[in-house]
Amino acid sequence: MKNLKLGLFSLGVLFSSTASWAGLALSSINTMNVTMYGMYTTSDPLCQTGLTATIPVSATGSTYNLVLGPTLGSGAVSSSIACVVILMKNTVGYGWAAGSYTSSSNQGSDSVCNAGGTSNAIVCRGNNVNNSPVTTTLTYPTQVATDAAKAGLTLATSCSQSSTGTEVVPLYISTYALCTGQTTADTAAGNASTCVSNGGSTNMVFQAPTAASDAAHGAKLTAPTSAASYTFKVDPTSSVGNSGNSACGSTSPPLFSLTN
Repeated sequence: MKNLKLGLFSLGVLFSSTASWAGLALSSINTMNVTMYGMYTTSDPLCQTGLTATIPVSATGSTYNLVLGPTLGSGAVSSSIACVVILMKNTVGYGWAAGSYTSSSNQGSDSVCNAGGTSNAIVCRGNNVNNSPVTTTLTYPTQVATDAAKAGLTLATSCSQSSTGTEVVPLYISTYALCTGQTTADTAAGNASTCVSNGGSTNMVFQAPTAASDAAHGAKLTAPTSAASYTFKVDPTSSVGNSGNSACGSTSPPLFSLTN
């Protein structure tokens, strides 16, 4: 087995359905509190089989300010990684520094962030279809569900506009996922026609991909084919900005990658 280094894990704002065109720079985001209950890696890009519990499941979870790049530990992984599954609390606390912001997100000028501030966001709230909210069904690989049951951890089976934020939800990051959730990155990759709709992202990151180049499920993972060890990196640049209603907040997922 090989090792996954988690010390440089730095997670950006999660995961509204509205994507960012620009947003705040990494240096302006000072807080990103995420409670994690477990992490799995696998060479299966569908995220269903061969999972290794890189961070074993815990019923209590641990909260990290991931902008600071905390050391989460290291764990065994398979010879190649095509999917990362994270069990996380359905609330992310984030903060940004005061400044004079001249960038814009697709909801308008990021000057609404000028005063600085903090906020909590419920991150899995269901999909919107034709501007109407619908409940999103959440499913888990067999091993994850079994491990959670043994640990006494209750996993959410759905999320919707009525979600409270206390739920435990799965985040699927896979090489089979086509879209990052950031319109700027997806457009630069030539995927605007499939990953962007009405100015927002098309992918539901809390559902596992079902096939290669899946534009509807999971967050895109950029990964080397194989390596002696890996570092999991998450770039929150552009994931905070004008989130609508003259407010500053979550605008898109971060970008995920593995390096060796």
